[in-house]
Amino acid sequence: MLSGATTSSLQSRSLVTGVVHRLMRSRCDNAAMFAFFWGVILLGSYSYNKIFNPWWEGGFNTNDWLINYGGGFVRRGLFGQLLIEFHRVIPVLSLTRELQLIQIGFLFAAGLVFTLLAHRVSHRWLPWVFLSPAGLLWSAYDRRGGLRKEIILIIALGLLALACRHSSRRVILWANAVAALLAALTIFSWEASIVLAPTLALLQWRSLAPLMSARQRRVVVATTSGFLVVAFGLASTHRGSIHNILGMCRGLRQAGMNTIFTCRPSGKVFGEFTALTSTIHAQIHLVSLYLPRNWFYGFWLILALFPFMASGWLRRWWPFALGQFAVTIPLYVIGTDWGRWVHLFIISLTIMWLATISTTPKAELGPRGTIESAGLLAWTTCWGFSYYFYPFWIGGFFALLKSAGIMHFFKQL
Repeated sequence: MLSGATTSSLQSRSLVTGVVHRLMRSRCDNAAMFAFFWGVILLGSYSYNKIFNPWWEGGFNTNDWLINYGGGFVRRGLFGQLLIEFHRVIPVLSLTRELQLIQIGFLFAAGLVFTLLAHRVSHRWLPWVFLSPAGLLWSAYDRRGGLRKEIILIIALGLLALACRHSSRRVILWANAVAALLAALTIFSWEASIVLAPTLALLQWRSLAPLMSARQRRVVVATTSGFLVVAFGLASTHRGSIHNILGMCRGLRQAGMNTIFTCRPSGKVFGEFTALTSTIHAQIHLVSLYLPRNWFYGFWLILALFPFMASGWLRRWWPFALGQFAVTIPLYVIGTDWGRWVHLFIISLTIMWLATISTTPKAELGPRGTIESAGLLAWTTCWGFSYYFYPFWIGGFFALLKSAGIMHFFKQL
């Protein structure tokens, strides 16, 4: 008779083998889609490793991750504090290099989750949704080479979407537990991510349907949502001050980080640390100044909605889409990064599409025609690919080559 440890080991091996088998299946109608998907992830990792600098002036992509509780509780500080504590326990590399590896780990974890999810979906419009410039991982990829904190919540939503497509009780429960923890981490690390709470709640409701009654699900979803709202309230009311910023600098110095570019003797700081002290009135005024350059995001939003409309999914799920968009509206009033807000909206639709779209038998799909293939190619390269790394209005494909260091890479070959 097998022991409990042996049985557990065999089950773990079986689970890993199953994952590898699904990823390595030879008959994959969307092999090119996954090759492109992982090619961009690898290219992004190379770009990130090349550009990585946590203190570039204005550092809105990396030093945001280093906000911590060194000066007391403050919004956006949980991840940075956990990073410092992790570094104290395992000081193998420098703090910034550990941050870099963790961020790349998030990127690959999200890629794995969504690869497994896409393997469970068979639909003609899958590549269009999966490779949408506003969908999935690209919403968390910063044009300067870093990652934004919403990558953590993207993983959580992806796990819940995967649970919606899974029948295993263990997978469903673990996915919900991990997703709840990641969601809490994200809210305390970037409070604006609360706008994705409706998507999280709906995915949680649907994923638990095979295991719980409607009453039990209401309790679970209400508890999770209530906690996230409380977390958002706590974070929003502790906006930060110079005292907090100086304490953050002390915490980073104690962790062995050189903060000369952020915490100068004069007390002058920049980047996301300074943004903590910004008032709502100042943010609204800044939005009014950016209006002339942000109008084109309306066109981008319509373009990003195209696959959802063409696949027929939006005809059924328009109430959800309308409600989710309404929740994001306040962000357009108090924040200038409208592209980021559109990303948050489209990623909610993307993940919900992957979790709910009716799967078509592969035998009924048939080969893609020339026009369809050409359209998909145009969607993912001529317009989308250039935006994965850099907004098209700043430089398009040539900006991609520059930001990813491709020209320098080929010169070294």
